[in-house]
Amino acid sequence: MIRGLNLEVEGNGDSSGSLAATKVRFEKRNLEVAQSIETRVAPAEARLTAAEENAQRVSGQIDELMAISNAARGGAKAAQDTADAAVEGVNATNKRITDMDDYVVQSTETVNFKVNSAVLLPDMKQKLDAIAQQSTTLKGYFIEITGFASAEGSTAHNKALSQRRAQAVIDYLIETHNIPLRRIGQSFGFGELQAVADNTTREGREANRRVEVKLLVSRGLNQNVEVRQVKDDTDE
Repeated sequence: MIRGLNLEVEGNGDSSGSLAATKVRFEKRNLEVAQSIETRVAPAEARLTAAEENAQRVSGQIDELMAISNAARGGAKAAQDTADAAVEGVNATNKRITDMDDYVVQSTETVNFKVNSAVLLPDMKQKLDAIAQQSTTLKGYFIEITGFASAEGSTAHNKALSQRRAQAVIDYLIETHNIPLRRIGQSFGFGELQAVADNTTREGREANRRVEVKLLVSRGLNQNVEVRQVKDDTDE
């Protein structure tokens, strides 16, 4: 059968409803027209079918490329996240290295003495016990010890007295609490200098007969420990 060909068909029907043709007639002119149409339509249909098949292939390729693109974006994000984490780690390490030499005063105690004496009093020893106990939880710490005297007596005498007072504190920390020598900063006796009170009054002189003990810690070596910076009056 040719598309577009007009036919006249004679035949007999059977019990199933089918028609059995016994005679088929058509005009020659109609056959020529139908053949002409078939000649033009068949290639067009073939091209259309090929185009549809190509469109399906392109659609599949687009889906595949989209999947690859999505996977690439996901991989790029993961790579960026990894790079960001690495940068943060480097920055944290650099900060820790910088902070290793950054010492802050964690706590401070003032140890007072009787007039013209370098003997530690029992209640003053308790203050040193607290400093020593606190140091056991820290890394990279050292203890700064400075001695002072009131303005009674000569300047030379008071300077020597302030040094003996500082040494008494050092001896107690080392002998009683086994504080390593490397944890003791260079001590110094200021004598009458840096008075914290009026030397013309009894109360003022009592306050000036002292040793200041400061526990300093390295920020870099105590990342997991609360580092509390205590106000240092000598920095004002």
